[in-house]
Amino acid sequence: MSTPARRSPLKPHWTTRYLFHRSILDLRQRRHPDDPWLTADAIAFLGQWVQPGDRCLEWGSGRSTWWLAARGASVATVEHDEAWAAAVLAKPSGPGAIELVHVAADREDDYVAAHPDLGGVDLALIDGIHREGCALRAVTEVRPGGLLVVDNIERHLPSRSTSPEARGQQAPEPGWRAFAEATEGWRRWWTTNGVTDTALWFKPAR
Repeated sequence: MSTPARRSPLKPHWTTRYLFHRSILDLRQRRHPDDPWLTADAIAFLGQWVQPGDRCLEWGSGRSTWWLAARGASVATVEHDEAWAAAVLAKPSGPGAIELVHVAADREDDYVAAHPDLGGVDLALIDGIHREGCALRAVTEVRPGGLLVVDNIERHLPSRSTSPEARGQQAPEPGWRAFAEATEGWRRWWTTNGVTDTALWFKPAR
C-alpha cells in the first residue's frame, strides 16, 4: 500500500489576515505593474509630492527609478546587481534623467557613498542593500523640508506592525538606533499593506 503524500506545513505567517492582505497586494500589482515596490499609501503620497525637476537619491534601482523619472525627477541611483543595472538603463526613462552607478555588493562603503556631493536632495529612497548605512547617510543628504523613505522598515525598527518580517518591540541594531536618534523630531508616517511596510520621514524645514 502506498504511503500518503505529506502536505507541506503552512508557514507560520500564513494566517487568514496575511492571506487576505497578500491577495489584495497581488491584485494591485497586476493592475499597476509599473508602480514601485512600496505600499499603496506611500505610492499615492509620492505621486502627489514628487514634482518635475526634483532631485532624488536612491539605493536599489528598478521600478521606483523609472516611476520617479516618468514624473520628471532627476534620479541618482545605485544598484549592486550588474545585470539588473544594465536592464534599468536599457529602459527609456521618460522626461526625467537617470544617473545609475553599479557598485558590487561586497563594497559596502562605496555603495553607501555613491553619488557624492549632491548638495542636498528632495527625496532619498532606501530600497536596496546595506540599508543601515544608507539610512544614516540619507539623514544628511536630504534637504530641509525634504523626504526620506525606507522600504521594509518593519525589519529594522520596533513597531506594532503585523507584517511577517516585523521585529515587534525588539530593540534595533546600533546603526538603526543611531538613525532613530538622528531623526527624532522629524514627522514620520509609517504605512503598511499587511505584507511589508514603508516609512516616510519629513525633514524639518529650517
